[in-house]
Amino acid sequence: MIHDVKAYPTYKDSGVPWLGEVPGHWEVVPIGRMGRFLRAKGGTKADDVLEGVPCIRYGDLYTRHEFFIRASRSFVTKERSGDYTAVHYGDVLFAGSGETIEEIGKSAVCLLESKACCGGDVLLFRPTRDIVPQFLGYAADSPSSVHQKACMGRGVTVMHIYAERLKHLQLAIPPLPEQSAIVRFLAHADRRIRRYIRAKTKLIALLNEQKQAIIHCAVTRGLDPNVRLKPSGVEWLGEVPEHWEVSQLRRLVRRGRRITYGIVQPGEPDPSGRFMVRGQDYSFGWAKPETIFRVSAKIEIPYKRSRLSTGDLVLTIVGAGVGNVDIVPAWLDGANITQTTARVSVDPTTADAEFIAAVLQGPVGRRNVELYVKGAAQPGLNLEHVRVFLVPVPPVDEQRRIIAVVRSETGPLHIAADRAHREVSLLREFCTRLIFEVVTGKLDVREAVARLPEEPEEPEPLDEEEAAEAVEGTEHDLGTVEGAAP
Repeated sequence: MIHDVKAYPTYKDSGVPWLGEVPGHWEVVPIGRMGRFLRAKGGTKADDVLEGVPCIRYGDLYTRHEFFIRASRSFVTKERSGDYTAVHYGDVLFAGSGETIEEIGKSAVCLLESKACCGGDVLLFRPTRDIVPQFLGYAADSPSSVHQKACMGRGVTVMHIYAERLKHLQLAIPPLPEQSAIVRFLAHADRRIRRYIRAKTKLIALLNEQKQAIIHCAVTRGLDPNVRLKPSGVEWLGEVPEHWEVSQLRRLVRRGRRITYGIVQPGEPDPSGRFMVRGQDYSFGWAKPETIFRVSAKIEIPYKRSRLSTGDLVLTIVGAGVGNVDIVPAWLDGANITQTTARVSVDPTTADAEFIAAVLQGPVGRRNVELYVKGAAQPGLNLEHVRVFLVPVPPVDEQRRIIAVVRSETGPLHIAADRAHREVSLLREFCTRLIFEVVTGKLDVREAVARLPEEPEEPEPLDEEEAAEAVEGTEHDLGTVEGAAP
């Protein structure tokens, strides 16, 4: 299929840096001249019901839909839907806010034939000229459009994008027959790529499950299968080795370093300032240094009490990643944290930081979170609750032996999962690049499409959120902290 693609015979300068040259017969048009934007209105997830009118919420654009909206996971009653903005087939929905500038304005085109609606914080674009909806879905969220939208975003801790700026989004538009050919070509490629990713994702999930079972058994029962057990005194924890204790998290913290959160209002970023760690920076293993927010000295200095040291634990206390835990690498020594993140400085004389991290990353940590977390749309933990998290604690020497054995036993599983993860990442990069090359006219796919076989439609594509959790989670294992570097 790829061998049949080629360049167009003539090109012209689009005048848009991220688009580059486009075929001579294509238009370059700001999206605002192709239709009109509507500011969506609607309620909250509290309105959700099991069945009813499909409702697309702005968060779904980040987690549920890639280019297209073929099905909805949220519904509201017919009566309640009147308070929401109606969505038509072919409308493009843009997320009006988000956590990162790189993803602001994430979009998808509605392919629902039935009545549907959308919630607030969505910018709805309704075309007024003929265009293939699927092509518009690809074009509005292709890499060239993502770069343009990033330049339009505004904000610090929460990013926003507005219709007045978004209407200047430049798209390369071919004639309608070519739009249809491009859609068919990309759908054909997408089916094959998704099948491969689905298989690799299942493998990664199985490997992760096996690793978690090894870790959970080791950090709750130890290494000796014949060890005498005793009731832990905690119903959900069950029995623990007789010589172990069950301790509140605050009892394991270094003297003078209380469990605390950090900076409340970070202000504008300061490229020369101190790193400020957010939950998103370690949700799936540590982010690259260039993506971590930096805060000015003027704002950071009053928060000296929440600065990090190498080997500290960071724990997300607000947001979708509530309960996520990781260990601070050496290159973040001296960094600070936001108010949505807690710092836990483990006392090395009573506990091993990697052991406590392993406990909190597994079922014991999740159970602690479940006991105390409040809120649905914006779940959160109170620091007083974090301080009384219950963890099994063997003698510190035994903790270190357990971690050493766990590293050894999970090492091959981690290598296999990491290999599969890299394969998926490379394929995703290839897919992203292919979409860019095709929807901006760098590749002419018309001859390739003429040779494609007729194929039936496949079921709803792989859930992007579940796929991301399974794939990204491979970076959040024991053994990934040592040697971490920018």
